Amino acid sequence: MRKIISLNGRWEASYDGRVYDRRLDVPGTVPLKSESYPDPESLVCYYKKTIELCEEDLNKKKILKFYGSDLITTLIVNGIETGVHEGGFDSFEFDVTGILTEKINEIIVRVEDRPIGELKDTITGKQDWYGNVTGIWQPVELIFNDETYINSRRLITGKDNIDVSLDIVGNWDSIEYSLFDGRSLESYRKVYTSEFSINRNDLKLWSPESPKLYDLVLEIIKAGEVIYREEFKVGFREIIQRDGEILINDLPFYMKGLLDQDFYPETHYVHPSEEYLREQLLRIKSLGFNTLRYHVKIPPEKYVELANELGLLLWIDLPYAVKFDSGSKKYLKKLREDLMKRYSKEPSFCILTLINESWGVDLNEKEEMKWLEDFWFDSKEKIKDRLIVDNSPCEGNHHVRSDINDFHFYFSYPENVHKWDKAIEDFSNDIFVPFEEVEKNKKEEDLKIEKLPKIISEFGVWGLSDPVLWKGNWMKYPLFGIKKIEEMVSEIVPEFGRDPSSFFKELQWQEFAALKYQIEKIRIGKSIRGFILTELSDIAWEANGILDFSRNDKPFTDYLKILNSQILPIMDRDGNLYISNISNEKFNGELIVRFNNDVVEKKIVECKGMDVTEVSHITVPGKRGMIFLSCISEGKTVSENSYATYDNIIDGDVEIFEELSKEAYESAEKGNTVYVQMKEPGKHEDFEVVGSDWNVVANRNLTWEGNWIKGFLYYDKGLMNRLNYMNGGRELEGIFTDNVMINCDGYNILIGKTIGWNIAKCACLIQKNIGKGKIIISTLNLKFQN
Repeated sequence: MRKIISLNGRWEASYDGRVYDRRLDVPGTVPLKSESYPDPESLVCYYKKTIELCEEDLNKKKILKFYGSDLITTLIVNGIETGVHEGGFDSFEFDVTGILTEKINEIIVRVEDRPIGELKDTITGKQDWYGNVTGIWQPVELIFNDETYINSRRLITGKDNIDVSLDIVGNWDSIEYSLFDGRSLESYRKVYTSEFSINRNDLKLWSPESPKLYDLVLEIIKAGEVIYREEFKVGFREIIQRDGEILINDLPFYMKGLLDQDFYPETHYVHPSEEYLREQLLRIKSLGFNTLRYHVKIPPEKYVELANELGLLLWIDLPYAVKFDSGSKKYLKKLREDLMKRYSKEPSFCILTLINESWGVDLNEKEEMKWLEDFWFDSKEKIKDRLIVDNSPCEGNHHVRSDINDFHFYFSYPENVHKWDKAIEDFSNDIFVPFEEVEKNKKEEDLKIEKLPKIISEFGVWGLSDPVLWKGNWMKYPLFGIKKIEEMVSEIVPEFGRDPSSFFKELQWQEFAALKYQIEKIRIGKSIRGFILTELSDIAWEANGILDFSRNDKPFTDYLKILNSQILPIMDRDGNLYISNISNEKFNGELIVRFNNDVVEKKIVECKGMDVTEVSHITVPGKRGMIFLSCISEGKTVSENSYATYDNIIDGDVEIFEELSKEAYESAEKGNTVYVQMKEPGKHEDFEVVGSDWNVVANRNLTWEGNWIKGFLYYDKGLMNRLNYMNGGRELEGIFTDNVMINCDGYNILIGKTIGWNIAKCACLIQKNIGKGKIIISTLNLKFQN
């Protein structure tokens, strides 16, 4: 019979192979240190463990299996080098039958890595972003088998049956399978071939809404006796795409997802515990999300098992090399095969991405496009029960072949609401189609692009985390080689007169305002079938999570439940009212609109499932208050939404000048409030106007626009109080221009912007007292009443 001993836990460790003066956890990694970052404190680590075998196991076949070790792993058993493996993401094993022959045995595992800067053509995933991973980062098992055993299995999951293919070593007569629901036997059959089907009959299906699992027991029979037994969980489900929909078990599925990179502040590449991971995934479910996009990394088994159990669809991205060569392309295919050997039985694993954002390949080159197309077709041939994405694209690259028409959109808020609106509308209406054919003579209908489901597979903005809650040492590592994050944060008090905790909480509300606006815009895109929000948690310096790096809620986290409601009333910035219905049921009811406590409109509404209905239009009040939207059905409130309204940004009478002239200064000196909008870049006596596409940091593609590393707004305190600032900048929607001001130290900044972790500052609205009056200079497109 099969027996498995887990070798997880605390191992002795050495960096020189002589003195074992350290203790490291398996799974785990060699620690990162500020002095060595982005590499660990040692690129070589020896792990040592002594194991004791019982008498009955000595004569069995013995396999030592690793599920992930980065990068070059050498196994030494009882002083004998047993094997070497290179590659940081695939599972691998060594046959130690002839070496592990004593009751007491010494196992040494040597893991060697190279500096991350030297690994351009090696598949490393995002270790070049957050720190090089060295060590045994996934579980290790010692497996004992008799002469006959299942070496590997491959399952093809459907809604009517599960097709099973087994690779069996040794002699056998038959296979018996039993399917249990708890203790209840639901199905039994004896077969005489290693390939067979398990029929569902009237058993329940697996879906994110109802994640039903069954226990499958496989027994190999020889001479009437069970000689091998294996048990694991399965679920019946089908996922296909058809006519613009993702269908799970024939029902349209609206994706509400989070990107998860699965890094942690104290344990780096490894989740702290199974319970920690369970709580994290339960939190995701409680917020109304139904999908996790597991990003450029191979998930550990516990992660996938919890997704099965809790009902979270998994979209897995294969990891990448900075520049693929023939060797790393070959390893990528090996990773795909290994992933399917490990997780073909998992019903939650539904989508696979081969390449992300064309990282490592140049899709402007026909040869690379042809390679990716061939890789996609090969994957479709080998993986029949999942959707396959060739390249999940962003600006500057595209699809070649895919089951999903997805794209990544990153635009700052509120600066670029016009660009966000246009991008989403063009994508929804097939004006923007991110595909390019390999052969131009192919007919358009061959690709059927217009019939693919559309997903916004990445979007999001930043929201800096509260320093009081920080754990680990990530804040001690230099960002872009500029400064350590803790140094940038230490400058908050002298520069802004604010403590970082309260300041950053306000910035997190700006993050929510952006996410609210962007999700609502996605949800009124009639042909869009879901989104993946970047991301589940902050990762070190990258602060765009809905949770912080330690998985604490941000102040707004609970409010995401509203945006994930099946029925959601929405008001766009022009006052148009919509109902978004992402369920499969028709909504019949009433939309009630209130301003503060006064009902301003009631409308009877009917909205089909998976549809958007435009209801009416209201005039948004130009004063401070709240608009409340309520969907009512059968006398009960189904869902609600709300929007802040604001007073004018500049209070009182102003004298408007077209340029910063001598006359403008003279008017201010006489006691007037003078307003000047700066419409063109240029240097002035005591400040400079630059384009928002101007680089903040040389060679880092980091601009004042803040589309990826966000620019956070900060306000003069008096203006902040008057504008109901905690709602995150809605009052500035649509009035940003393409310019900002820098080097304006002699002015009081009424509205400014700091990039990321206070990397640099600019201004949009500044003021200076001149004589008896004052002059206000702006790059905003403010409107004034006559």
